[in-house]
Amino acid sequence: MRVESTGAAYFCTTQGIYTAQNAPALAYGHILTVGDASCVSREEGISCLLVNSSAFLLSRDANQTY
Repeated sequence: MRVESTGAAYFCTTQGIYTAQNAPALAYGHILTVGDASCVSREEGISCLLVNSSAFLLSRDANQTY
């Protein structure tokens, strides 16, 4: 899943997903906001919301958009 300007989107890749070197993990209970997108990490999974658009939940058990 990723957040695009139109909302949550499924995507598939055969390559790695790269982030900044030594990027910190988003600890449980913490929120990360970048632009109009916000994500919160919980033990149940991570939820992300794009303002005035859709959201998604990623967990060990399921991936959902809403």
